[in-house]
Amino acid sequence: MRAYRKGWVSFHAGGGRAGGRLRDLAGRRVGTEPGQLNFPTALVTDRQGQLYVVDHGNSRIEVYGADGTYLRQVGGRNDDGIDDPMELDFARALALDSAQRLYVCDTRDNQIQVFEPDGTPAGAFGEFGEGVEGLNNPVALAIDGEDNLHILDQGNFRVQVFDRGGQHQRSYGAYGQGRGEFLLPHAIAIDGGGRSYVADAAAFRISVFASDGLPIDEIEVRFDDFQLGSPLQLTWTPDDQLYVTAVPTSMT
Repeated sequence: MRAYRKGWVSFHAGGGRAGGRLRDLAGRRVGTEPGQLNFPTALVTDRQGQLYVVDHGNSRIEVYGADGTYLRQVGGRNDDGIDDPMELDFARALALDSAQRLYVCDTRDNQIQVFEPDGTPAGAFGEFGEGVEGLNNPVALAIDGEDNLHILDQGNFRVQVFDRGGQHQRSYGAYGQGRGEFLLPHAIAIDGGGRSYVADAAAFRISVFASDGLPIDEIEVRFDDFQLGSPLQLTWTPDDQLYVTAVPTSMT
């Protein structure tokens, strides 16, 4: 994992030391029972310190207290063979808005599901397609300071922007190797100034966009031995550092 300071003046590498909460979750057995996880892919914390974990293999969100205690499940899927569009189908990512409403990338259904802070379903938006409002394999999302959702529409090689009510606002990005273009967009994060950072795992870089979607910079991802790395996850910290989870090209 690398940490880039805003402005990209310096960076450092290091694995860090996991806190007690993460050690506790890591020690849980793989399974389908409440509190167990099967291929977790993303997490976020709310203002109370509760941890929301995308339990990808079980198509649900698991919620834990600040001490790692299992609290409840949000969303899910029944194994009844019926394709219910309001069930999660291999969710991949999630985010919380300023009101702590939860937005989940329902990846296989090509939509975003919305849940109230208490976990009550509040609707969904998006559908499969290449058109202006379409989604094709949404794998990540981030929320800006105005509560707009920036959804990484991987199959269409773009970022789709919707307001919190599900109304399409704009899009940015395209397929290619030029500035502001993607080969394999994998993650997205937004800083305090409204700039978007998109990790491109196949181009070994992070593309940076202004708040209006115009491309403004690129960050090449390299390890200490100068080997190129594939960025897979991004997150901004309160002290304005961008943490990048990446793997060497030899592992891709």
